[in-house]
Amino acid sequence: MKLNLKTVLKDLDGKEIPDGDGKLEVGRIISTMLANSKSEDPLRNYILAMKYREEKERDVDSSEEEFVKNVIKSTESWTPLVKGQLLMIMADCKPVDNSKKEDKK
Repeated sequence: MKLNLKTVLKDLDGKEIPDGDGKLEVGRIISTMLANSKSEDPLRNYILAMKYREEKERDVDSSEEEFVKNVIKSTESWTPLVKGQLLMIMADCKPVDNSKKEDKK
């Protein structure tokens, strides 16, 4: 699957979540999770963290997808708002865009 690492996460109102000087991007969050997670293979975590931080888009195979999803699920320092969106994006689902609701009559 192709993963856009520059996708910005949104709050429950559909607004982009700020992160310091920029926005909370998929690649930055996942790289932080990988860099801070406890792993039996710290070298793999480090290499992947650097790639997720530097790349704009990444082709993710099923092995890497499973590994990263497990890191996301086991990370305790992020909320379900962030972790849930990451898992949806990894599953190739689109979060609901609440900011563009149309009244259907």
